[in-house]
Amino acid sequence: MIIKHAQHFLTAEGKEFFKEWVKTLQAIAKKYPGFDAVWPMYAGEQPDEIHLFMVFADEMAYQKWVSGEEHTRVLDELAGYRLKQWQAKTYVSIEHCME
Repeated sequence: MIIKHAQHFLTAEGKEFFKEWVKTLQAIAKKYPGFDAVWPMYAGEQPDEIHLFMVFADEMAYQKWVSGEEHTRVLDELAGYRLKQWQAKTYVSIEHCME
């Protein structure tokens, strides 16, 4: 299992847009084999930050998603709302590393 964590820094308007944007993201990502879930979360101590967690079966599934045109297009929809560039981290399940 791969969990991709993206930290977004958005304007107030961007936070409102994000609510609908996540639904679009999920609908698109569901088309990709190996996509499992998306979890948007606010950071309670940092209200300007929105955290997005996407879960994939493995690295190959994640790479298919990230290399697709739809991935770039949906990310570009947030561009006008960014306060600064988003940041990302990747988490890999221990079971996956032990295979």
